[in-house]
Amino acid sequence: MNSLRDTLRISLAGLAIGAFALGGCVETSSNHDDAHADHDHDDHAGHDHADEATEEVRVDVYEGIMGELSFIPEAGDTKRHPKIHHVHIPTFKKDDGTIAMTPDGIPGMRSMTMEFPLAEGVSLDGFAVGDKVMFDFAVNWGGRVAWEVTNIEKLDASTEIDYSNAKAEDLEP
Repeated sequence: MNSLRDTLRISLAGLAIGAFALGGCVETSSNHDDAHADHDHDDHAGHDHADEATEEVRVDVYEGIMGELSFIPEAGDTKRHPKIHHVHIPTFKKDDGTIAMTPDGIPGMRSMTMEFPLAEGVSLDGFAVGDKVMFDFAVNWGGRVAWEVTNIEKLDASTEIDYSNAKAEDLEP
C-alpha cells in the first residue's frame, strides 16, 4: 500500500510540476519529466493520499476550471471515472502547499486529460463526451478520496477553450 501511496503522491506532484494528476499526477520529484503532459492518466484511480486515519487533511479547491469531457463511464461502473481534458491550472499546489514549477518555467498543473472522480451528489446526467464544461474540484491531501469534482456545469458548445501552458513570466500578476 505504501508504494501505491508513494506513486500517487509523486504522480500528483507530477501534474503540478510537469504533468498532473489524480487520475493524473502532482510533481514533487525534481527528476519527473513532461512525459505525462499529453497522456490520459488513470493509474491512480481509487487511491487516496492518507497515510493513516488520523493524518490531518488539507483541502485545496480549484474553481472555474474549463475543459472538455473525453470519457464518461457507463452507468453503474464504479471502477472508472470521467475524464476531462482541462486547461492549465497555474495555481495548482504540491502536497507541501507551494505552487509547483516545472524545470521549463510552467507553474502549477499543465493542461492534460485526466480522471476526475465525482463527489457525492455530483452527476453527469445530461452530459456527453465532447461537452465543454466548467468545473470545481478539491484535492484532499491526506483525505480518503485524493481529489474529486465538487461541481460541474455544461458550457455552450461554441465556447473557446485555451489549452496552452503559460510560463510564470507570461502570466498576469
